[in-house]
Amino acid sequence: MPLKFETLTEQVEKLKEFSYNPAQRVRTGLKEIDDICGGPAPGEVFMIIGRSFTGKSIVGQNIVVNNPTLGSIFFSLEMPYITALQRMYAMWSGVSHTDVLEMTEQAALPEQIDYMADAYPKHRIVDTEALSLDAMSVYLRKYEEYYDGSRPEFVVVDYLELLGGAKRSGEGWAATEVQATSLKDWAKREEMRVFVLHQANRQEQPWQPPTENSARGAGYTEADFVVGLWQKWRDPDIDYTDLLFEKDKMYLNILKNRAYGRLGHSREYRFFLRPDLMLSSVDQNIFG
Repeated sequence: MPLKFETLTEQVEKLKEFSYNPAQRVRTGLKEIDDICGGPAPGEVFMIIGRSFTGKSIVGQNIVVNNPTLGSIFFSLEMPYITALQRMYAMWSGVSHTDVLEMTEQAALPEQIDYMADAYPKHRIVDTEALSLDAMSVYLRKYEEYYDGSRPEFVVVDYLELLGGAKRSGEGWAATEVQATSLKDWAKREEMRVFVLHQANRQEQPWQPPTENSARGAGYTEADFVVGLWQKWRDPDIDYTDLLFEKDKMYLNILKNRAYGRLGHSREYRFFLRPDLMLSSVDQNIFG
């Protein structure tokens, strides 16, 4: 790859072009998070970290659904595309995810699902397993060819440990750290906005808020933004009344914000997880 050696004048022109772009940062659609972070710019990595089954993939697809006018690729390295499509249809249509699964089983999907495809004409789902960064670049080129030179505004990678087969390598966090560094390099090289989902340390409990140490040694340093995710109802010692209250809630905190420096790690941002898998803001912040 040829080295870039631009003049300061050339870089200033690019900064002005970035400034004039109304989509300079891609927002998550989660107001409390966007108000603080703004979202990633080209070359930046926005990491969402949490334990298994805390809703990382749901957050990733919420970001896609909340940006229907922007071109995007959802690199689904774990879920097959059919599963991702069922979730996306529930989010877009407002139909409960459970009902979508039942309609699929009964061969009763409504014609409305075709309208969803029309509503997201520049979104693609890629479910190739153990995808490498070089292969991701190939998909970007294919996207450009199909859309007459138009590139996706952002990509979502679900999830970091499966990128390039890092998890199956048996090298644990060392392999994930290599992939995290490589992903940051890739984002800069491709000038791409990247949302990446990442497993927290196994020592972390899924009902407790992630901290700066949750991804230390495997992605925290490389990411420009780090947002933690947890669900309090997963606490095995929670009482029944609290369980009923927390069952449809997800919590996020902001652990790193390189763009603006503002943090929210001491604050819990609570969201309702609706039956259609969309996240809905609660109009208050809970201080931890």
